[in-house]
Amino acid sequence: MGGTFGAPNVYFYEPADETDQAFIDDLRNDFMQTQTELYTENCLQVLADWLHSKNMKLRAENSYGAPFEISEPAASLDYIETESMEFGNEIDSHRNMAGAAHLFNKRMSSETGAFISGNYVYDNNY
Repeated sequence: MGGTFGAPNVYFYEPADETDQAFIDDLRNDFMQTQTELYTENCLQVLADWLHSKNMKLRAENSYGAPFEISEPAASLDYIETESMEFGNEIDSHRNMAGAAHLFNKRMSSETGAFISGNYVYDNNY
């Protein structure tokens, strides 16, 4: 994928056999799931609850480019915002956000203010 996303996870330990591989795969999955849950419950949901107490809504880009599951955190958002500048014409990146929006029946939009006074000037093929 192009753009400025960081490099994918690089693991320094590779198991010696299939039994160890299954354990390591489960461990890595559990770790990433725990990170996702902590981010959702202790960051997004807390922020959303506070905003709702002020009669405001939470519109944000949910966890892309981070080692989290992409759809689960969207449950805490009122509106899902995509990253049109970073994603460009990488359709799979847009699909991740669209999938989360459809899964939780949330409104999805393109980021606003990507360029000063230039939003919607560029399409996704820039």
